[in-house]
Amino acid sequence: MLSLFGEGLESAFFPCTLVLLVPGIAVTFASRYYSSLAIFGFTIGVVVAAWFRFSGRSGGLPDVAVAILMLGAGLLFLRPITERLELTSILAGTLIGVSAADLWQPCTGEHFGQLLNELPGLGTSGIVRLLIYTVGLLAPLFMLGAGFYLLPDHIQERIERPLAYLGALSLIAMAFATLIGIHEQVISQLFLWSNPT
Repeated sequence: MLSLFGEGLESAFFPCTLVLLVPGIAVTFASRYYSSLAIFGFTIGVVVAAWFRFSGRSGGLPDVAVAILMLGAGLLFLRPITERLELTSILAGTLIGVSAADLWQPCTGEHFGQLLNELPGLGTSGIVRLLIYTVGLLAPLFMLGAGFYLLPDHIQERIERPLAYLGALSLIAMAFATLIGIHEQVISQLFLWSNPT
């Protein structure tokens, strides 16, 4: 278990992990004061979607569906359907987690590669092991979220609205990039940089 966490932490610094971290950062920015809830939703979305995909329980989503999920999350942050931003943050975080996991081509090391091979036959233990790896993988995102809580209140108040718009608009831009197919070239290049052979 600890080896999976360590491998996830190591993989966090490979370029291919940007497929997860960039949408995660956008969600963290867009969620304003509720970044911890957005990151929680994002993590759950990544783990559940990756488990269904890598265990063979479902195929990947069509690019149009991924784009719709991203666009929906971005619009939720721009125009919340409820005044309770904590609900918006966790819902939008989960939507982005699901869509990012669908685009993700993991940089697999020995332990995670073994987990992927075993995942179709594993039940609950598979999803727990995948969660442990993902927590290591998303460690930079958790540190970013924690960093927001360490900022003085007057700085948080000054930057929260510009960051919220930056995050939401970034999600919308990613949705359109996915819709027109630019994402495939970007992801392929990131994967090549992560696995130079």
